[in-house]
Amino acid sequence: MRWPSVDSLDTCSRGKESTKGRRRDGNKRRCKRRRLDDPSNAWAKGVGYGGSDGSCGSDNVAAVKAAQERQREADDEVRSCLKALLAVISPSGYPGGGGGGGDGGRALASPPPLLHAVLQYGGLPYVLRLLFQNDSLLDMGQREGMYREAMALVKCFTSSMSLLELLVVPASDPRDTPGSGTVTPLSSATASDGHGAGGSGAGSDPPLSTIFESIGRRCAIFKRSAQELVDGAEEDIAALGLALELGALADEVSAGVSMWQRSMGKAHGALHAFLVDGIEDGDAVQGCSGNAGGSGDGTNIQLAKHGCRGERTAGGAGPSSAVGDALSTHAAHRSEYVSVMRPLQFREVSLLDDHYYRRRAESSGSSAGGDVMRRRLKRITGEISGLATGLPLDWEASAFVAVDNNRVDVLRALLIPASDTPYANGAFIFDIYLPPEYPNVPPKVKFLTTGGGKVRFNPNLYRDGKVCLSLLGTWAGPSWDPAMSTILQVLVSIQSMILVSDPYYNEPGMEVFEAQDSSRRQDVVDYANRQRYNTLAFSILPALEMAAQPESKSFSLSGGSTFRDVLAQHFRLKRAEVLRQCDEWMVEITASATSSRGSQETILKYTEMVLPKIKSLLQSLCGEHCSTDGQS
Repeated sequence: MRWPSVDSLDTCSRGKESTKGRRRDGNKRRCKRRRLDDPSNAWAKGVGYGGSDGSCGSDNVAAVKAAQERQREADDEVRSCLKALLAVISPSGYPGGGGGGGDGGRALASPPPLLHAVLQYGGLPYVLRLLFQNDSLLDMGQREGMYREAMALVKCFTSSMSLLELLVVPASDPRDTPGSGTVTPLSSATASDGHGAGGSGAGSDPPLSTIFESIGRRCAIFKRSAQELVDGAEEDIAALGLALELGALADEVSAGVSMWQRSMGKAHGALHAFLVDGIEDGDAVQGCSGNAGGSGDGTNIQLAKHGCRGERTAGGAGPSSAVGDALSTHAAHRSEYVSVMRPLQFREVSLLDDHYYRRRAESSGSSAGGDVMRRRLKRITGEISGLATGLPLDWEASAFVAVDNNRVDVLRALLIPASDTPYANGAFIFDIYLPPEYPNVPPKVKFLTTGGGKVRFNPNLYRDGKVCLSLLGTWAGPSWDPAMSTILQVLVSIQSMILVSDPYYNEPGMEVFEAQDSSRRQDVVDYANRQRYNTLAFSILPALEMAAQPESKSFSLSGGSTFRDVLAQHFRLKRAEVLRQCDEWMVEITASATSSRGSQETILKYTEMVLPKIKSLLQSLCGEHCSTDGQS
């Protein structure tokens, strides 16, 4: 069933606002451009941003060279430290230099637990995490010496059952205090997804195993361009060689971690005693306020993990204990969401069959051939590989990207907007194409979640799929900068500047009233409630239908089948939150209908029809696996 659109129901109601110059829906509509020579003009929230406004002068060559020299000196210092550590960990197998050569050396057969603790809390996993989170394989290739030493250390970890634990525990900053929430017992770090991915949500840091999962995906993309890059510049060849070795190391890390987890089962590793020693027995938790006593039930551990919020009564009883448990449950849900969704953030699939820009992509042919195309491919490959680790992922808001498995210039993105917006937990899908002139021109972006051309979700997202964003050249303002602007920047701009909490003010001319005109508040609320209904009926409902009915081949969520597994996991993990959101939005829409009448009463009627279907699909999607606790 297709739900009715309410866009035509007094959509342009703006009180006494004049309709002169207002943009019209349809193909003839054009984005209104503000005068660039008038400094008093305020930009609407959804204009986006570019890389540079042209105010910066040319690069200072001397400053650049000085910065490069400082970078070399810092790299040499880090390399020396890594080399010395490798000599300690692998005294018999270390070849006396070269790091990544040969088998990288063999680790001590059974390193003492104290060495584990020194390495973990001395910050080695954290340093390695910072190094390998580098989004640019080209940059790694230019700093090859330091990265080979780091790779040799990781290889040592994979050769020792004991040291493998360092790849699984959260790679936390050693400067964080035990009560800051970054020190997590091993069982908590690994239990959520079975892959040792503790996630990067509140209260945890990703382990090295998670970092190398991302590296493996990035290297696979980079290797796909090997034929074109191997004849390129020396730095490209160095980066390609490093990518091949990093990809192989990522496979070793994955195999080693899986073997370690199978052998350990539910047992604790050697670091467990250092992580929780002195807490489980009811000792005082350093840094906590309140009674130092504990009940011995593990509640103190949870409080320590959450920064020791709240007062504890003697014996751990009372309301503060419940608060600690609730905080722990909340953090566990957030961490689980991040760890489960992270491997799904980036994928390579066939997109050309139903991609909006398929004809344009097919007519442009392959991106390979010639120096210009090689430089274009190098830029695109670098950006795409960076998306594997740079996309936002959190309980509150996330982004997911698919790239065609034969064309790196054809992409599709799924944005899940922030929880404080009228688009929360919705699936908003965009098709992206990088023209032959890229990066000298911005990407082409088409919004697909329009209810078949019936719904305008935002003043900057048209029914015909047009996206108004200065970064894309479809709006006045700071524009695309070939040297600085990126695909990631486009996605972040759409998510943070268009899919906002008060989309009413994205309408041209409305932004100037946001801070000064309280009389428009009801218009703002009504417009937000209109978008809440649109999100429920044309985003959440079709996404749930697709996720809960995998056997169906007909979906009203255009492009959604690319992310079917993402949406299924998203709604399973956030079922309780989505149900609460439905109830809260129903209250908001009911209040709006009572205050405004007119079209808002129709929106209320349609919402009452949609919500039971959403709740039923949530139940059928989750089944007996649904969480019944109080997610928040």
